Amino acid sequence: MPFDVIVIGAGAAGAVLAARLTEDAATNVLLLEAGPDYRSGEQPAEMASPNPFNLLLPDHFQQQYMYPDLMARRTKRQEHRVYWRGKGLGGSTAVNGQIAIRGVLHAFDRWEEIGCKGWSGADVLPFFCRLEDDPIAANFHGSGGPIPIYRAPVESWGSVDKAMRQSAMALGHPWHDDLNAPDAEGACTYPINSRAGKRVSVNDGYLEAARDRPNLTIIGQATVDKVLFDGRKAIGVLAIVAGQVRKFEAPLV
Repeated sequence: MPFDVIVIGAGAAGAVLAARLTEDAATNVLLLEAGPDYRSGEQPAEMASPNPFNLLLPDHFQQQYMYPDLMARRTKRQEHRVYWRGKGLGGSTAVNGQIAIRGVLHAFDRWEEIGCKGWSGADVLPFFCRLEDDPIAANFHGSGGPIPIYRAPVESWGSVDKAMRQSAMALGHPWHDDLNAPDAEGACTYPINSRAGKRVSVNDGYLEAARDRPNLTIIGQATVDKVLFDGRKAIGVLAIVAGQVRKFEAPLV
């Protein structure tokens, strides 16, 4: 099949891009991912768990779904540790803490002021709304989108969380029910991408619904080694798949 678009990486950006592009049945998309390819229902229970440490800490999961040679530390006194970045469909949305906090809208206004036209708060807000399924009914939230938003009610918190909340309020920090409300600042339950007690990654929210489209091809365990150019235009890639170098071409990369 000739491809119209090659998307490199099935993370937060690539998975969404591939899913959205293939809504047009006339657009053939190749999605290449360095990590494993798996259906949403095939992921380990630890990946779906609301506690990311069930997946992040075991060595065998680090080998399979992360980059164990990618090490980092915050200070020179610390030992180097695995830098948690996801490898596989969903990218880091499959291994992170699921926290779904937007950038504040006035920061996007600043982006536009310094030259990023089309990136003001008013410009990006409709896209934040479109992607989410948030139970809060407000003109700055969306419902029915592919990514759920969940906030744990205060009564379900543990004693440490409740003590931190009380301490913050005692220090004068206001309480907010919604940290993604415009100009919200203070103590709040942080929103996460979770439904029925399970993580929802972009693999779950976007790719799973697109998997059976005949115009979407996904190849896992495919490490892109080189982007091919014709002058200044990218026209293809060389990727290592199953130990072999394969060439893929498309008008858009």
